[in-house]
Amino acid sequence: MKPITVKEQVRLSVGRCFALALSSMSYRFFRSMVTVSVLALAVAFLAHMLVYGMIEHQTKLSAYNELRDSRSHGEWVTRLTAPDPEGVILRNLADGGTDLSASTALADRTAEYKAWSGASAAEWDEDQAAAREVESVYRYFEGLPPAAHAILTSGLEPSVALERLARPELFEAFQEHLAELRLKPPLGDVEVLRRLVQENRPRLAALVKRIQAGHLRAIGLVRKAFGGQSPRAILAATPAELTLALSQAGFHFDSLALDGLARFARRDALLTTLARGLDLPAVKTAVVQKTGLERADVNTSRVLELIDSEARATWLAGVLSDQPQPIRVDAAEILALARDLRREARLAAAVGDEVPEPSQGLLAVSPWMQWLIALSFLVCMVGVANAMTMAVTERFTEIATMKCLGAMNGVVMTLFLIESSMQGLVGAIAGLILGIGLALARGLAGYGGLMAVPGEELLAGSGVCLAAGMVLAVVAAVGPAWMAARLAPMEAMRIE
Repeated sequence: MKPITVKEQVRLSVGRCFALALSSMSYRFFRSMVTVSVLALAVAFLAHMLVYGMIEHQTKLSAYNELRDSRSHGEWVTRLTAPDPEGVILRNLADGGTDLSASTALADRTAEYKAWSGASAAEWDEDQAAAREVESVYRYFEGLPPAAHAILTSGLEPSVALERLARPELFEAFQEHLAELRLKPPLGDVEVLRRLVQENRPRLAALVKRIQAGHLRAIGLVRKAFGGQSPRAILAATPAELTLALSQAGFHFDSLALDGLARFARRDALLTTLARGLDLPAVKTAVVQKTGLERADVNTSRVLELIDSEARATWLAGVLSDQPQPIRVDAAEILALARDLRREARLAAAVGDEVPEPSQGLLAVSPWMQWLIALSFLVCMVGVANAMTMAVTERFTEIATMKCLGAMNGVVMTLFLIESSMQGLVGAIAGLILGIGLALARGLAGYGGLMAVPGEELLAGSGVCLAAGMVLAVVAAVGPAWMAARLAPMEAMRIE
């Protein structure tokens, strides 16, 4: 009897497995392309939504920061003209009460208030706590249903309604209304509210008046230092002593922002000059004849919208200088002003009504879009699993032949997983290119030159998309690959 010799099973190298998987894909090119296309579409959708979400968020954040700088310049001009209103002071006191949440600008503002008020440290802490209570009551009133709001505030502004509660008879009526409406009182306790309206708020109102008086003295010191000139004229001229004068008056001023503030002041002065010139009857008539505007529509903003070339800017400057009392303005400055205003309008449109979060990264996609992406990937996984199942079914004879030649279950499963991972890589790359291209095109169409592309976040998002495509392909192929590996050779041979 001939002896039977059992030898160790021959193992295929990783390179050989890749070669066999590539050969199988090329032999079944059409079915492989179908699988790759399904993966590419899923990754393209993910990449498009992810990248466009990051572009949209970064663009809005950049636009918001640019607008904020412009508005802060205007705020400085206002602050050097008149004291801050009571509402602004109370809000700044309340927001600046916690160091962790206070920004640098807010911390500087509250430091100015403290210096101008002359309050002690203990008094200042008490007044900041009272300011937070006042803001809490305001939010309470604003969050009431319309009917309850009308009853509790008599339709008045929250500040006026809170001031009226200092009268005992109105406070008692307010307490009765709360009981009738079955509402919790502001601040959670009636006695805390009573102490606020009768003791803390009057003391807080006195502090606000001291802050406004100190602010007014500071404005006077700045103007006196420059011969009584208006704040706009001082800022536009940007004298060398301006930073020192502001500091001595108690203002916390960043000298690095001086150039931007000076440009804003000059722009503001030019707007005032143009408004004065466009009010002249002769200038209005010339503008109507040139542009076709209605006479009632001739104003600074409307006219500057039409100044889109150097020729038009030169024409407007010429019209203003030809008046009996000539108004001398530079055409280049008019054109630059018109462009700045158009850019600010585009920035405001890009930002919208919501203030963007400082940083969102890969979470810039909205929650409902995240669910939509997850659903699309689930559908894609089913499609890939179906394609791999069909690939296993039509290769039963091939699998049986490999097993008869000594292929182990692990080798068969490895071959199918390598094939699916290669398809996933190709599909992910194709989908990534398509998705990013569509996102950039959409961003350019929506934001134009304002579009901002976050470089590091874009690279991270691309890596996530590539990994998601490959993981999706491999996970979807695990079931079919396991079925192929467990297939018995004789059972596969019987299937045609």
